[in-house]
Amino acid sequence: MLRHWLFGQVELRNETLMTSIPNRIIAASLINLDTGERIQLEQREGSYCHFSPDGQRKRFAYYELRFRLDWKDLGLNGDPTLDVDLFDVEGNQLDSKTRARVLGKQHHVNREFDNRRGVYLYRFEKGEVIFEYLTETTNQVHQTGTAMIVKA
Repeated sequence: MLRHWLFGQVELRNETLMTSIPNRIIAASLINLDTGERIQLEQREGSYCHFSPDGQRKRFAYYELRFRLDWKDLGLNGDPTLDVDLFDVEGNQLDSKTRARVLGKQHHVNREFDNRRGVYLYRFEKGEVIFEYLTETTNQVHQTGTAMIVKA
């Protein structure tokens, strides 16, 4: 069964290593390509990742997948890496050795341009299971200034 997800665009360029989520990014969400469903990602205190909620894990063989944007591991264009955490069916997170054995290098996904759609996206593919994401973020910018009103 092929599954497609769309995960909004992050238009952030930064050449320095992130140690936390950039302050201007106040929210990130997933958008399901098939249904248009929007899933708000969660931020955790002291973490440099945006996590998909536990109730939104995706089934993969005998496991469940949780996707997260990792702002500490940036790609060549300064985009966060889409990282995949692996859980057993009882909801226990599995260690990195098990994750590497089951998923191989597919647990780190970089954002790439999709010529067919004309957008940058994250594509997780393992066997017949495909998840495609765009990243959508809400950014907040504070700007101070002064104004002078001139009578015409």
